[in-house]
Amino acid sequence: MEKPNKTEQETEANLIVVPPPLSEDEIEERRIISAKALELVQISIAKLTISFPLFYIPLINLKKIESRRIPTMGVGITGLFDLSLLYNPEFVLSLTTVQLRAILQHEAMHILLQHLTRGKNFASNFKLYNIGADLTINPKLKGIPSW
Repeated sequence: MEKPNKTEQETEANLIVVPPPLSEDEIEERRIISAKALELVQISIAKLTISFPLFYIPLINLKKIESRRIPTMGVGITGLFDLSLLYNPEFVLSLTTVQLRAILQHEAMHILLQHLTRGKNFASNFKLYNIGADLTINPKLKGIPSW
């Protein structure tokens, strides 16, 4: 068998696998999951901020962005200046009420402790910085899943 030339090898290596299109039922199921997850997040934030007013400002003003590209939930800066809560809807729906409230507190603490702005100084190893930031927050919270 003849070796493919470099151009064919490069083309083969750069193939993008496109998943098949979703059926109408799958699209409707995703829409329902998305709506339920967003509603749960919003209700949990409202209840949490009644019990813990400290979390009102960081949580109420977050731009809520659904993303199936992340496995869980996190806060970050999107666009130029928008503080955002990114969440996977399937993850949100897998949590108990107590776990969701604890994770929202966790994300609010990242904002209150300025981890987003401090983290840019650790761009070379942001993952390690984030683990350290999580270890600063998690022992103070009840209900954080232990995974």
